[in-house]
Amino acid sequence: MPAQPMKEAFHRLDRDGDGTVDPAEIDAAVVEFFTSDDPNAPGIWLYKPF
Repeated sequence: MPAQPMKEAFHRLDRDGDGTVDPAEIDAAVVEFFTSDDPNAPGIWLYKPF
């Protein structure tokens, strides 16, 4: 998998910008992935095909 899309996904999932994706950010991403209509929502990047 190319590194650039993975880096972009990480930065979108790291909502507080602290350099880590903690369990609360993963939980929020999972909920958002299944419930958001926004194609640019950070949670979409959790399972986005690269």
